[in-house]
Amino acid sequence: TYDLRLVILLGAVLWGVILTLITEALSLLQLFNRGGLAAAWGAVLIGSGVWAALRWQGIRLPQRPSGFSLLHWLQLAGIAGLAALTGAIAIIAAPNNWDSMVYHLSRAAHWLQNSRVAFYPTSILRQLYLPPWSEYLLAHLLALGTGDRFTQIPQWLAFFGSVMGISLLAKQLGARPSGQVLSSLAAATLPMGILQATTTQNDAVVTFWLVCLVVLIFHAQKQTHPGWILAIGAALGLALLTKSTAYRFALPFMLYYVIQG
Repeated sequence: TYDLRLVILLGAVLWGVILTLITEALSLLQLFNRGGLAAAWGAVLIGSGVWAALRWQGIRLPQRPSGFSLLHWLQLAGIAGLAALTGAIAIIAAPNNWDSMVYHLSRAAHWLQNSRVAFYPTSILRQLYLPPWSEYLLAHLLALGTGDRFTQIPQWLAFFGSVMGISLLAKQLGARPSGQVLSSLAAATLPMGILQATTTQNDAVVTFWLVCLVVLIFHAQKQTHPGWILAIGAALGLALLTKSTAYRFALPFMLYYVIQG
């Protein structure tokens, strides 16, 4: 059995790949709009439901954590409270920072207007050449939702997903439950991370993919199945497709993986 945190991270990578394939395929057909996206995700949901129904007997529920003291539970409660507060802000407050207005949301809206993710006339050139994955997701949410209500949720999910992934990374490096909780608390209380968690920017999203990449690299060292190599490649690809600075952060870990492999 695998750690539930690893399963969640691996599922997120798979979902990110599916979203990318849906975006590119619908764009080629000039069907990148509400109808096309609804049909594509409907098919994904039906397929996932059928697969889950066929495999439900092999699913094991996670066990209750052991070795947790009252202090550990209080620390986890603090992280949960922070997640609840920032999540409420992300949903209630409309996107209002500069990058959201002139770059992230504008880019996604243009794609939906044109029913494809091809270049379009604009005086803000970064809308055309910077990595687009985070805005792919924003476009999906804009098309399938009601306005921009949920467009700050990706950063929120990515930030607290990174917090969870960092706790797993601490476990992989030999930390006990107390060390895993402490590492999560340290990550969850980063001031810049908290601010980024309630925007439509892409810094928390690229951080999440990089955390997935590092976790998968350390896990794959103990595995022989080639599927883990594909998972590492997918996490790396999603990080690079989200923000160009991912190159410099991913490089040392990929060198480590190649040398150790």
